[in-house]
Amino acid sequence: MSLEEMKIQLERKTSGSAQKLDRLHYRRQFLIAVEPVEEVYGWDCMKINRYFLYAHPDLEINCFTHFVLIGNIYDYEVPEKNNGDILVDIVKHGGGRRELFSFMKKYAGCYVLFIASDKPIIFHDARGLREIYYCTGENRIVCGSQPNLIAEYSRPSITHRTDQAFFDFYKNFARDSQWVGDETPYMGIKHLLPNHSLDINSRTVFRYWPDEPVRKLNVRDSVERSCSFLKGIMKSVVNRQSTAMAVTAGNDSRILLAASRELVKDIYFFVNDINLGPSHPDIYVPERLFKSIGQPFSIHKEDTGVDEKFREYYLKNVCLAESSRISYIYNIFHKKLADKILVLGV
Repeated sequence: MSLEEMKIQLERKTSGSAQKLDRLHYRRQFLIAVEPVEEVYGWDCMKINRYFLYAHPDLEINCFTHFVLIGNIYDYEVPEKNNGDILVDIVKHGGGRRELFSFMKKYAGCYVLFIASDKPIIFHDARGLREIYYCTGENRIVCGSQPNLIAEYSRPSITHRTDQAFFDFYKNFARDSQWVGDETPYMGIKHLLPNHSLDINSRTVFRYWPDEPVRKLNVRDSVERSCSFLKGIMKSVVNRQSTAMAVTAGNDSRILLAASRELVKDIYFFVNDINLGPSHPDIYVPERLFKSIGQPFSIHKEDTGVDEKFREYYLKNVCLAESSRISYIYNIFHKKLADKILVLGV
């Protein structure tokens, strides 16, 4: 098969007026299946080898040979490269899985890499920002971006767990709705953890990093390597997309600001004042800092009121979404920052 024949082929499914795509519905999400999922309307569909990839049209997909890149990946060494360029570099690098994982260390982003070979695997960025959930048993759905999305289109049908102790723990002890481990609220669906890959044939998980004893670096070497990486990644992000950065009194966000010193005119800087007030360090520290460097800085106040359609999709799109935060997510992130990629120091 030629490279041209193996390149991505997108088929935009059209639907009737009753099922017209709402762009917020499962926005930027994806499913991978072993058979067509006819119920998915309005999404891009790509068949590669025996698999069907369904992706919301706002989610960028790139394909080269049997490698599929979902989302955004950034190269700190050559910030001018786009997603397609980087994917070609990954494929051409060659080698086995060990060499692949070692090569991927230099990239950052919010992405999934799916290798649809005879021994297919899938993994995500180092922090697992582009999430992967997968079916542990036989199902037409292999994996996807949210467990409730998988359950909705699963066949055979996947249902919620019934053990109340599980939900009691989540409600009372899970800080900021964070899960512990790889469990989900659904029977037969698990969460792929950061620095792990999924063997799709066997549905087994393999931890690919660390792959050797972690070596200590002296402070000077650590600083030089970290600075070079952060500066290159920020330049790559800003080169490609309209960018916003939250800056507080914390070290993480101020380090990112320092790494972006040459790019400040191209970044929208802000902080969210959610019942903090002007005397809070997270408000007055960055405000004074930006005055000292002569750059604009926005302090967002929380507005009240949420569009009911947005509320519906917000609670549906993300499994067990926190409704307590919906007001400022709608009024700040959706209404003011929806056209930007957000860079946060965490």
